[in-house]
Amino acid sequence: MTLLLDINTELFQEVNKLQAEGKGGALSPQQLAQMQEKGQQIELASDEYLQVLRRVQANLAYLMPKAQHDQQKAPKGPAHMTPPPHMSQLEPKYQVLQELFPDWQGYDRRPSGTSGSPQPNGLYAGQGMAA
Repeated sequence: MTLLLDINTELFQEVNKLQAEGKGGALSPQQLAQMQEKGQQIELASDEYLQVLRRVQANLAYLMPKAQHDQQKAPKGPAHMTPPPHMSQLEPKYQVLQELFPDWQGYDRRPSGTSGSPQPNGLYAGQGMAA
C-alpha cells in the first residue's frame, strides 16, 4: 500500500505539472462536446495526461477495497504494472511493484484481446471506475 501511495504522490505531481502546461482537458470526446455546448473553451486532454490519470485512478481503485477490508472486491493487483511511457523515473518503483505481484501482469501488460482490455472511455471492462 505504501508503495502505491508513493507512486500516486509522484503521479499527482505530474497531473499538476501537465495541467499547468495546458495538457489537461476533457477526458473523452463526449465530455469535450458537453463542455463545448456549455460554452467552455477546452481541448481534449493529452495522452500523457490520460496515462497518468488512469494510473492514479487504478491505484486508488485497488487500494479502496483493501482499506475497507473488503477482500471479495479487491482485484488481484494494481491494473497498471508499468509507469506512464513518459515517466521513466518511476521505473524503479514499478519494478518493485512487479516483484510484489510476481504472478500479476496487470492490464497494461496483457496480450491484446484479453478480457479486461481498456475501453474507449479509458476504463476497464468489468471494473467500473477501476482504471
